[in-house]
Amino acid sequence: FLIDFLTLGPFVLLAVLSVGRSADFPAGLLLGLAGVFFLAMVAAVWKLVPILEFVLRSGERLAARFGWEGKKAWPWFRDKTRATAAAVDDLRSRRIGLPVLGLSLLIRLAKYASVFALLWALLARQGIGPSDIGFGRLILVLTGAEMTSAFPVKGLADFGTWESAWALGFKWMGLGAGLAVVSGIGIHLITTLFEAALGLAALLVLTGRRPREDHRSDCLNEDC
Repeated sequence: FLIDFLTLGPFVLLAVLSVGRSADFPAGLLLGLAGVFFLAMVAAVWKLVPILEFVLRSGERLAARFGWEGKKAWPWFRDKTRATAAAVDDLRSRRIGLPVLGLSLLIRLAKYASVFALLWALLARQGIGPSDIGFGRLILVLTGAEMTSAFPVKGLADFGTWESAWALGFKWMGLGAGLAVVSGIGIHLITTLFEAALGLAALLVLTGRRPREDHRSDCLNEDC
């Protein structure tokens, strides 16, 4: 989750630079946020484990001072933080952090490309081509829509908040309000159905496989 989130910074930064001033949105603000994301990615790659250890030590002092040890939230946060630090440290000790980060960047790029192709397919009959959509515009709009998952109040499967952010983003990018709303509903509905079908298919495959028989003998003597 952390590595996937950290790959967001470079894409947002490149998207803002590619869109430039051709859209009606606060480019300076987004450029600053993208820069912060990028710096956070660099800091996390090199200093994530010490940062997590500092957060854990600070949390332990606060928990001891305010009596949080007996509550459920603090032990959960402490265990998750320790597990995250151990996982990141394992990547570094095995020297596979950069390959994992590079693979995560490729996965995110494939995600953006697939959504771009799907959006183009939905809007092609309206006379809208790839250049009208813009790959940089799509990255910014999709990022804003996905950020709505952090809202404390949202609809089932993010329906409503996701479409609102999508429509607002594409309206800023110059797409008509009607097409922005329709495309947001279409993209979200198709991707949600695809993810549900993929998950159900994986569940059927996993539950349909028979467990392997253990041929190892429990006997300890040589005559068994």
